[in-house]
Amino acid sequence: VVVPFAAPGADGNASGCVTASPSTLIDEIIANPAGFYVNVHNAKHMREQYRLLRALAEHIGEVFSLMRPDNGHIVYVSPVYEAVWGRSCDSLYADPLSWLDAVHPDDQSRVRAAVNARSSGVAYEMDYRIVRPDGAIRHIRDRVIPICDETGIVCQIAAIATDVTDRRK
Repeated sequence: VVVPFAAPGADGNASGCVTASPSTLIDEIIANPAGFYVNVHNAKHMREQYRLLRALAEHIGEVFSLMRPDNGHIVYVSPVYEAVWGRSCDSLYADPLSWLDAVHPDDQSRVRAAVNARSSGVAYEMDYRIVRPDGAIRHIRDRVIPICDETGIVCQIAAIATDVTDRRK
């Protein structure tokens, strides 16, 4: 039996699954019924919060992404990425820095310097251009917000990229 839980795992994520035999689960429920209820309630709450966040991210018309600060691993990117960058979300999950390949050559060094410094805990906003696979040039306003844990260490990085091409005309 696989049971979802809402406790931080070894990788720091606050969700996961535990595999246990039915008899072990029954023993746990008998030993600590309140704790089992709280974990199930927390898992349901976390799923609902995730569902709401995803609905928001998919409907705001901006590219919303969450990534890990240490390796840039993409935790989530909204489907709007495909419309703006002209590249698949799957390609970004597979290669988290592949979005940089689209940055206009004249903006590359500035954008790469900002990306390299983003885990330092400083929020920033910058404008740059991207070149889509179809050759179209889009102007992007990128806002990056480090998310810190209770000790002040950056644990996630949120980014909101807006296509401002039409505003520049």
